[in-house]
Amino acid sequence: MGLMWNPSENDHDTNLRWCLLRALEWMRWPYFVSQPLVPVMLLFWPWHTVVLTVLVCNLLWYFLVRPVMIILPLAQFGVYFVRLKWLVCPAMGIYFFSIGQIANALIALFWPVLMIVVPSIPVINLLALLVLPTCPIGPLQERFMYALGYR
Repeated sequence: MGLMWNPSENDHDTNLRWCLLRALEWMRWPYFVSQPLVPVMLLFWPWHTVVLTVLVCNLLWYFLVRPVMIILPLAQFGVYFVRLKWLVCPAMGIYFFSIGQIANALIALFWPVLMIVVPSIPVINLLALLVLPTCPIGPLQERFMYALGYR
């Protein structure tokens, strides 16, 4: 199997599941791909600037890109790119810890967990819904199926 998803090599249920997963990621793609990026960005900017940048990019994506296009190679690239978090997050966490930047070390190490846990805290949940909006996943999944060639 190559780097790009080939629907003819998989059955209908597998393609449907692949489209569901890509649709979930696509809805908040900048937020999704931020997992290996945020720890590196912390080298150059303060943590609050980094988080704000990710959230603004996510809002722009949600309202300007997500409703109008599906880019299969970009969606597939995200799957592979996000796996870098397993190397980048611990490496940057260790680096920041070694230079005494404990807050950055914790954010770098735990960003993939923080981005899931923090928005689900009840007090923060309402704010999270404003900056991390959601949409019905079925229509987005159908657009992925259509992009794969299903009619």
